[in-house]
Amino acid sequence: MSIQILHPSCLRHSYTPFALTLSFMLLVISGTSLANTAPPAKVEVTTILSEELSDSTEIPGIIDFNTSSLITSEQTGIISAIFVNEGDKVKKGDTIARLNTDLLQQDIKVKQSEIEALEADQGRIEKDIERSNKLLKTSFESKRALENLEFNLKANLANRQRLLHQVERLRILINKSTIRAEFDGLILAKHKHQGEWLGQADPIVTLSKLSDTIALVSVPERYVRYVTLGATTNVSIPALELNLQGTLDSTVPVADLRTKSVPLKVKIDYQPSFIRNMSLKVSVATSAKHQALTFPRDALVQHQGKEFVYIVKTNDDGSQQAQIIPVHVTGRYDDKVAVKPGLLSAKTQVIVKGNDRLRPDQAILIQQ
Repeated sequence: MSIQILHPSCLRHSYTPFALTLSFMLLVISGTSLANTAPPAKVEVTTILSEELSDSTEIPGIIDFNTSSLITSEQTGIISAIFVNEGDKVKKGDTIARLNTDLLQQDIKVKQSEIEALEADQGRIEKDIERSNKLLKTSFESKRALENLEFNLKANLANRQRLLHQVERLRILINKSTIRAEFDGLILAKHKHQGEWLGQADPIVTLSKLSDTIALVSVPERYVRYVTLGATTNVSIPALELNLQGTLDSTVPVADLRTKSVPLKVKIDYQPSFIRNMSLKVSVATSAKHQALTFPRDALVQHQGKEFVYIVKTNDDGSQQAQIIPVHVTGRYDDKVAVKPGLLSAKTQVIVKGNDRLRPDQAILIQQ
């Protein structure tokens, strides 16, 4: 009589205790038959620790920029040039766009001509004053003429100063016709193009600050009390295969009426591959701190959506085998995970390298 051993892939995905136990039993039975004939596998191990941690879960979110500005100009006019495109990175002070300043330049030339005329007239008046001073002792009319000349000189100087102020104002307007970046940032959107009219308060581009990049997630309100601002947490971006460290920055004090969730902002370092609204996951605490068993993430083995670890089993004759154990992960922290106590305990040795090709109960050789 032959016994047919079911392969674990024949099992349906189920998370009920009975299905999990049945899946685990079949995985062990099917693996054991192969392990009996497999040679000893070389592995590396580490010891399970007992630490005070909070349970956590991964909550989906998006990449966002906490500071985004609509860049506009104090001036109105025709856009003569735009120097950026969407996706460009700019430094503070870089030129984004420039308005046509032909009329302003012409106004300056007109004012400068008027100033030159006043300067020439000033020279004439000063010479007349000099002659009037010589005649002052001999003629009453010379005194009156001198007073008139001095008044004209003061008016000339006042008009010249007024024109100088007007020229300075025109130069300021010309300078303001060049639109510059207010901070280091990324051009997210371009709203205007060369040749278009820029009206008052019309945006030219949307600029986001690179130093204020965040992971934005919505945390169920029941978990908000476990959020410790300033603490670090793990942020994973599946599309980029990135795992980053973020800092819990702030919560928005407004809960969504429908989902009863609270926006949480997590500061992360900008990466050139970031795209706004790209999906990510943030590890968020879901309980108060308590004792938990922890070991490196590398010890986890995935099978049909469930997670297992291989521990070291020492036989009576001193030989060692890889024993597979199902685990329930309660938290993920940087490069380690926390699990519920059960078949595992502190100081148990788990296999962290070489476990991807192991079979249940396969003989092992521990590498130091």
